[in-house]
Amino acid sequence: MKKIIVISVIVLFVGIGFQSSFANIIENHPPFTPELWWTPKHPKTGETINLTFNAVDPDGDYVWYHICWGDKEIIYVYGPFPSGEEITLSYHWSEKGTFIISCWTRDIFDAESNTTTLDVTIPRNKAVTNSLLLRLFERFPLLQKLIQQREL
Repeated sequence: MKKIIVISVIVLFVGIGFQSSFANIIENHPPFTPELWWTPKHPKTGETINLTFNAVDPDGDYVWYHICWGDKEIIYVYGPFPSGEEITLSYHWSEKGTFIISCWTRDIFDAESNTTTLDVTIPRNKAVTNSLLLRLFERFPLLQKLIQQREL
């Protein structure tokens, strides 16, 4: 892809004026494939995670991030950001599962990078299981005593 920069020059002389324009064509390169990572490494259902994205444009152009979080078929666009600047976004999933995050970048001259994908696995919330177990123990107290004796 090429960038076209048009420069117009207007020169005024006493009583005489002229205008000149010329174009300079500069090669534009797409941003490199973005890098991404997240914390915490083992998120739970409903827990907010922080994802950090970084993309470098070889021409130093500002970049837009196109992100699909994997739980909906919606692509969110963030930016523009300076080339090479790390951005951190927060997100959470309300259901368990493996979600494929995809991200690509586009510079301000519409050159696009390759897509990066990242799998994030959100396990089932153990608190739900524990509350079920507690309700079971409330209904059958003998069961709780049997399990406690077995642990000794």
